[in-house]
Amino acid sequence: MFNDVIGQDTAKRILANQIEKSRIPPAYVFHGQFGVGKRRTAVSLAKALNCEEGSGCGKCSACRRIEGYTYPDVQVIFPISSTVKPDELPQLFEKGRKCGFRFPFSQKASISIDAIRSVSAKIFVKPHEGRLKVIIIMDADRMTLQASNAFLKTLEEPPLHAVFILITERPYSLLPTVLSRCQPIRFRNLSVKEIATALEERGVEPERRDLASRLASGSLGRALLHCAPEYLNIRKSLAQEFFDIQKKGWSEIIDFSQWLVDACDTEMFAETFISLYRDLLCLKEGKEELIHNFDYLLDLQRRAASCQQEGILQSINKLDDFVASLERSVNLKVAFPPLLFSLA
Repeated sequence: MFNDVIGQDTAKRILANQIEKSRIPPAYVFHGQFGVGKRRTAVSLAKALNCEEGSGCGKCSACRRIEGYTYPDVQVIFPISSTVKPDELPQLFEKGRKCGFRFPFSQKASISIDAIRSVSAKIFVKPHEGRLKVIIIMDADRMTLQASNAFLKTLEEPPLHAVFILITERPYSLLPTVLSRCQPIRFRNLSVKEIATALEERGVEPERRDLASRLASGSLGRALLHCAPEYLNIRKSLAQEFFDIQKKGWSEIIDFSQWLVDACDTEMFAETFISLYRDLLCLKEGKEELIHNFDYLLDLQRRAASCQQEGILQSINKLDDFVASLERSVNLKVAFPPLLFSLA
């Protein structure tokens, strides 16, 4: 049970005890940063609750179909962009199965009241095959206010044969009345060693594995992204721009901003720049052994010698504020140039 979940011993122990004692709450909130095992644990819990062998064996027909998201009593709900048409949903679901239902949607992606009403209409029907219906709600904080209120009504008198698993990186964005009716399960950041071991088991070469483990900030999902060749190419371009940012004039800043809008994931930009600024702080404090971007050590040392600690901290704060602003509708073409021009 939960053998395919990396780390998260506390979360696994809580869930295993509840299964053993048949004390499954009607709803959970699995919260923690991206890539630490929340979705994987939700799927494993669904298998354990409906396994034909009673243990989440992973080999029976039920477990295999749950793993492939084709089991009739396990449903996944995920945010959908406003640009997606109804006839595109089946194809979108197929893509979701392959990427863990994480799409590069804009801030407009949401879980609508219609999606929640559709689930609520079916949830009181007894399971087709399994013991319990399991509804996994990805990025549950993306529920609209109307959807949240509709979901709350379902949680007020939930059927005994159903379990909701809300997955989120931002539990504080859920309605307090929804949170109060769910059992929270916190998923901690993974250690560098746990991530490195998982990458080794996936056949990642040592040099790339060590770098990805350090850059991952406790997220196996992020580490896997860091191993992809396309990510490494974009990271190389971002690092070059980072080390040249102080020399750029306004026209060059505009060109860089346009490239970010056209060719770079916004969160990846912020993550890379914040990571590099963090390493500058480590060097300023004489803690070279703690830097993450060790493949750019010489560049970092040169940059650290030419900037002040106060400027580094201000730049990190500006990037943090920028990331927070992404929750709103932001015109990136307008937002990027002044941000970049103000960085130390």
